[in-house]
Amino acid sequence: MSSALIGWGERTSRADRLRAVAHDLLAIALGAAAMLVWAGIAEAFVSQYHQPVLPYSLKIAFGILELAAVSILLARVGRT
Repeated sequence: MSSALIGWGERTSRADRLRAVAHDLLAIALGAAAMLVWAGIAEAFVSQYHQPVLPYSLKIAFGILELAAVSILLARVGRT
């Protein structure tokens, strides 16, 4: 995708190169937005500054599950 911006050695315009990768750029942007929303939800409900309502073992288990889920997602994304 960076070649769409740089485009060394190509005779097509930058707009045409960006149009060619627009679907991929949109998928990356929406995926990043979804991950940020999920991080905000987890931060709001799992992390407490005051008296801990959830035990730390549950917080650690939740973090490990999130790490595993994101690792699996990133390992499988883009496969056909």
